[in-house]
Amino acid sequence: MSSDKCSGCSNKDKCSLDDFFEALSNPEAVLKPGEKVSMYTAKMVEKGGLRALFNPGVSYQDAMEGRIVKSLLIVEDDSDLRKDLINLFRPTVFEIYAAANFEDAIKVIEKRETLRYALIDDLIPEARGAELGNFADKLYDKINEKFPEARVFAYAENVSELKKPYLGLIDKNRNSIDEVYKMLISDSENTNFCVGGIQWKN
Repeated sequence: MSSDKCSGCSNKDKCSLDDFFEALSNPEAVLKPGEKVSMYTAKMVEKGGLRALFNPGVSYQDAMEGRIVKSLLIVEDDSDLRKDLINLFRPTVFEIYAAANFEDAIKVIEKRETLRYALIDDLIPEARGAELGNFADKLYDKINEKFPEARVFAYAENVSELKKPYLGLIDKNRNSIDEVYKMLISDSENTNFCVGGIQWKN
């Protein structure tokens, strides 16, 4: 268990259970301006306090280290599908960032200090109003360049055209967003899951 205090923790993706329980003892203080607790601690309370330790996507190790927020970037140009994915993952361990095109996705990547997960559509416009193009592999490179430990998945219509080593290639023509949910949650919980007839192992 980490002994770092939240206010000075160098790893922004985790803090100790002691810090977590300290924050829970006075949840209102967490969000007070000027309080010496990290935004991460505030997010833990926002995600549901102690109950968040049992949210989907929290592994045993996460629970022991008080790590219950993992950033997820969703890149999907279909607004209805993007909203469905956001709503699906909202009650989980994931803090969600979404983009509808390559340009907006790059802006999110540039602003973020950490990124643990990414779910990328294969056909997205380069910018708002532009024609659709296959920017998934290019986006994979951008993510990997800044966040080499990020776990990148693709939810694609043309999986055979993707050339990068995605952790999971999920075929839109064969699998619903429920399968996407199961795969990412399984990965986050360090378990195995089979989707679309293909065994995936983290």
